[in-house]
Amino acid sequence: MSVLLEKELLRTLDIHDVLSYLRYSSVWNEVSARHGWHVFVSNKSITGAEIELALPSEQDDRTSPVYVATLIDVLSQLNDEQPEITIERINKYESDVLLSINSVSDNDSIPFGVAALQIYEMQNIIKTTADLELRRNVPYETGTHSQRAANVVNQFRFGHTFRGSFGMTIEVPLLDATQKTLRRSLPHAFDNEANKPLSRKILERIIRGFKHTIEAVNSGSSSPIVNNYQRGLNANSCKSLKSIGYATPHDLEYKILWSPIYDPSPDLRETTLFKMDETAFVYLEYAENKLKSLNESLTVEVRGLVKAIGSDDNPLGSGSKRTIEVKWLNRPDSNRAALITMELDAQDYTLAHRAHITWSTILVEGEYKRTSQGYVLENPRDFRIVDDEA
Repeated sequence: MSVLLEKELLRTLDIHDVLSYLRYSSVWNEVSARHGWHVFVSNKSITGAEIELALPSEQDDRTSPVYVATLIDVLSQLNDEQPEITIERINKYESDVLLSINSVSDNDSIPFGVAALQIYEMQNIIKTTADLELRRNVPYETGTHSQRAANVVNQFRFGHTFRGSFGMTIEVPLLDATQKTLRRSLPHAFDNEANKPLSRKILERIIRGFKHTIEAVNSGSSSPIVNNYQRGLNANSCKSLKSIGYATPHDLEYKILWSPIYDPSPDLRETTLFKMDETAFVYLEYAENKLKSLNESLTVEVRGLVKAIGSDDNPLGSGSKRTIEVKWLNRPDSNRAALITMELDAQDYTLAHRAHITWSTILVEGEYKRTSQGYVLENPRDFRIVDDEA
């Protein structure tokens, strides 16, 4: 249906936003035109044929809506989307916009509890992804979210729902007030990749995770998710997205509207709509469990202080079980210290005893896992006292 028949939609558009959107876009190039007109020509390699769009510089209530409506119709057809979505792109051109669409048919509504859970778990996905970008990449996050991740999620905005099916809009502002002024004055003065804000990196990672989920369904294996967790979803995000899916009594769709201010990464430019059904959520659960098991054998170097030592027999005897407890200061999953236990051979136990008495910092490598009793370092090796290396 032509947007000309949806005049209330046109009233939400600011002509300056339309011009800015086109100027930022890599699809359109502004060309010189006679006085009183703005003319844009499409990139033929992208649109297949050269398309021209024209807007009058002077706006009036009689002719301007016709030109704007034509422009919206062309853009919506090129993007294969409803005019309403295209208008949303333009109105929010300085933000990335993620549309979460519930495919409902009865009364265009969902239970309040389901809506609340979707928002809560999406917050968790954003926080988890922020920590993966800000801290060490881990297949499974065993600690709590950082304060910075909590601050980041507050920069994301919850937008209105939209017609056609119940859904929510998540707006991701990319620029602060100063950056907006600079960008509007010099729209192409900054290198895209070097200046991508954290919010864009977070959203790209989430969208890449959606892409991996669809690939898992198509391939019949959770491997696309598991093998790419360092650039997509880890176990925690899989759990949150799975929880959304299992709690929602219908299929879900996610559509991303990238701001033209920054080009998305090349692997994310083609696909912008991700439809997820029960099969997708099953593969997310498989991936969650596999990623958790990866975390159990993650090799780390523990730095810390010996808090306690103990042996069930002569500590230097060949059959003794020698255990120490270390205050772990450099956890990969949190800035908070935690206790981790390990069993040592007689030589390393002697070093641990000396470090305990002198309150010296130790280093030891191994594979850590989290158990019901706490953290355990398996196969400890290369045990040493930091002061001995000075």
